[in-house]
Amino acid sequence: MLVRKFKEDNILRENARLINTIHDSVMVDCRAEHKDYAAAVMKEVMEGVVGEMKTQWDLFFDLPLRVEVESGSCWGNTTRLI
Repeated sequence: MLVRKFKEDNILRENARLINTIHDSVMVDCRAEHKDYAAAVMKEVMEGVVGEMKTQWDLFFDLPLRVEVESGSCWGNTTRLI
C-alpha cells in the first residue's frame, strides 16, 4: 500500500524513494523540504493498513498500529518527527 501511494502521489514520486525495509522499519530517501509531508503520508498509510485489510481481504486485525517517523542523515543519526 505504501509503494502504491509513492507511485500515485506526485510529490512523493518526484521527491522521495523507498530505499529498504528492515524488520518493522521502512527507509526512505527524501528531499529535506518534503520530509514532513512524506512523514505524514507514511504515517497515515501505515496506520490505515488495518482498514485496508478489512476492505480488501475481509480480514479483521484487532491491534492498533502506531507509527513513529524519524529523520536523519543516516540510520544511526535520527530524530523523531512524528
